[in-house]
Amino acid sequence: MTSALPRVALPRLLGLVTLSFGFTLVTSTVDPALLGHKVLRLDPANSAGTYGLLTFGGLLVAALIQPLAGRLSDRLKLRTPFLFVGTLVILLGLVGIATAEALYTAFAGLILLQIGLNTAQPVWQSIIPLHIPGPQRGLASGIKALYDLLGAIIGRVVAGAIMSQVPTIGQNAVLLTILVPAIGLTGMLLVTLVSANGMRNNARGAPSPESDYSSLVSITEFQAQPTTRTFPPGFGRWFVNRFLFWCAFIACTTFLLFATIDVLGLSEADAQATNGQLTGLIGGALLLIILPAGSLADRLGRKPVIIAGGVLAALGTFGLANTRDLNVIVVFGVLIGLGVGLYLSGSLALLADIVPSDRSAQYLGIANIATALGSAIARLLGGQLITLVNLESGTKSNGYIALYIMSALFFALSALVMATKSGKSVTHMR
Repeated sequence: MTSALPRVALPRLLGLVTLSFGFTLVTSTVDPALLGHKVLRLDPANSAGTYGLLTFGGLLVAALIQPLAGRLSDRLKLRTPFLFVGTLVILLGLVGIATAEALYTAFAGLILLQIGLNTAQPVWQSIIPLHIPGPQRGLASGIKALYDLLGAIIGRVVAGAIMSQVPTIGQNAVLLTILVPAIGLTGMLLVTLVSANGMRNNARGAPSPESDYSSLVSITEFQAQPTTRTFPPGFGRWFVNRFLFWCAFIACTTFLLFATIDVLGLSEADAQATNGQLTGLIGGALLLIILPAGSLADRLGRKPVIIAGGVLAALGTFGLANTRDLNVIVVFGVLIGLGVGLYLSGSLALLADIVPSDRSAQYLGIANIATALGSAIARLLGGQLITLVNLESGTKSNGYIALYIMSALFFALSALVMATKSGKSVTHMR
């Protein structure tokens, strides 16, 4: 898709994408440190299975909310209100999880969190196709992936360090943990809005200037858009690739806290600290690949970068399934991270090329169903797979090995889907 958009100066580009850091800081704090602590305290006998079920339910909400919020934002030509409301609901969800004294109240907090995240995310993600020209989208995707990585590192390291103090300072550690993402998300929202202030999308067929993120448009100015009956060419392949890759990635990371307890025999406090440290070590190495991956996606094309990411992640995950040595785990973790870094840079750039700019939030909301469903299936089936295999084998570790082998296969399949030749058929919407 060609674009008549002018190039965006690097400082503004950095600011536009910065909200991604805030979102990832929230999710990496909650998952697994905060919610994992609640599950371990409230249902220690079946922690992995219960955790999988809770997060599966939360992600079903995500799959429903994202396309609805995106479509409504496009049709009302409203951006800023969705971001503010979403952020407020996220903060309420954090408080709900942190103060929960029963599984159902922790789940209610998680639902609030997912509603907030998935109200704001599709609206924010439309920044790239709306405001950033094609030749810069790989770079923008690389910057987003860098912010995601930094959010994951800081969230998991800080949350792990603070939550490891629960035996000493109790509930105060839990409350301190949610303060970090609350401040980070609010600050990044302001940076993004300031950076977007005054920008106009001049691409052919794009929304009018009222869709500017700094504008609050009256509902009375609503103009219904014609509904499309087909997905854009290439969208279906991207969707399947994203689902497979994300299912594998979430399965690898979601149950890591429980794996370090059940497989390596660590206490919860030690496991929280170890997970944070491992994330920091792996993430530090990955900082070297994120931005170069974005540039590669612009120079070599999106698909080769996406395929390489799937292959590297598959190799690293298969290696993890066959070792219990922490030093070797770090090496394979870095390999997975390199694959994820390549994948994220190429995948978002490809999606920004595919979606029509005048319905970008709508299609990005639909696209995020792939992410939400991949996450949901990984959490539901992953937790149950761990429980069933462990019961059948009479061990605490075989279930995790089976999970990582399955994840390696999904990574490999995601690369295969993207590598096959595109057909001419178009998937129809109802």
